[in-house]
Amino acid sequence: MQKKEQHQLLSFSKKEKNGIIIIVFINLLLIFTPFIYERLIPEKEETNVDLITELKTLEEIQKDSVKHFETRLQSSNEIYNQSETEEEKVETKTELFHFNPNVITEREWMKLGVSEKTAKSIQKYISKGGQFRKPEDIKKIWGIPETLANKLIPFVQIPEVKSTYEKEFPKKDERSAKTIDINKADSALWESLPGIGPTLARRIILYREKLGGFIEMSQLLEVWGLQDSVLQKSKNRLILGGEIKKIDINLATFEAIKTHPYIGYKSANAIINYRNQHGNFNRLEDIQKIVQIDEKTYNRFHHYLTIKQ
Repeated sequence: MQKKEQHQLLSFSKKEKNGIIIIVFINLLLIFTPFIYERLIPEKEETNVDLITELKTLEEIQKDSVKHFETRLQSSNEIYNQSETEEEKVETKTELFHFNPNVITEREWMKLGVSEKTAKSIQKYISKGGQFRKPEDIKKIWGIPETLANKLIPFVQIPEVKSTYEKEFPKKDERSAKTIDINKADSALWESLPGIGPTLARRIILYREKLGGFIEMSQLLEVWGLQDSVLQKSKNRLILGGEIKKIDINLATFEAIKTHPYIGYKSANAIINYRNQHGNFNRLEDIQKIVQIDEKTYNRFHHYLTIKQ
């Protein structure tokens, strides 16, 4: 019994045998299929047809690119040559003449060879207070080629611009200045002194007339705008002479007295009121009796007052 059972365990039925055979066959088929495929199906021969076609296509594309580039290059050269021709025409039409860049018109700039756009820019610069101070400033203009600027520079003529001080106080030859009397000098004599122009000369004369004349050199410094440094340059040529014009306090009106720079409204009013109350002044010292006028004020203006008998 035991042997029969062992024999049954180690044996296979017919169906099991057939199944095992099929499985083994399938495995062998899977293993050897690639080798059978390589031997039974010949490898497809490669041809150069596709490669040649691709190369020809690339060559045609390259030729088209080169042709396009050459066309664009030719067009660029034509444009460049055309611009050069236009520049040559402009240079041919250029008319060189002496000019002041601060005053010439836009049309005159264009005659000199400057483009219309640049000429308008220059005029705008001038209108806003810009100024050319030297011929080389032409090179600073954006839009004017250096070659054209070099041609124009020899023709630039810019008048010398004097400073405001030089216009009002022109230099004078000190040796030709005459010695002058500050109470008699007219405007021309005052202007002959260094540092004194027409405006300052008129101020000096006007102030002298209001005072009635100078009694001291230091009074010149009371003129508005006249500095001591200016007087020091001419102190050796100034002399004090002439007569002083005085006001008769017994005859002068209120208006005549108050206009004197040293007296003014308040003191003039006090003098007139005192004269109306006490009668004419017998002597100048009586002015000191007026309460509103102190000693300092009296000492300042009494030289310009008088009492005629």
